Amino acid sequence: MEGRNICPVWKELEGRGLCCYWAVRKPGYELTAIARSLGISVSGGGIRVIRGGQVAKDNDHRPEK
Repeated sequence: MEGRNICPVWKELEGRGLCCYWAVRKPGYELTAIARSLGISVSGGGIRVIRGGQVAKDNDHRPEK
């Protein structure tokens, strides 16, 4: 799995957070696989999941169906 295939906005910090959040929380990908594909640490991925959840909640973002 490559980071670019997870979400088209993967380079942006907010976008990475949303991608990590949606990938881990919704379809259930493993955080280790997401972190590896984005080239970040697992702890960094965990932080992005938390931030992405907050961004999604604050801005009413939802993944496209």
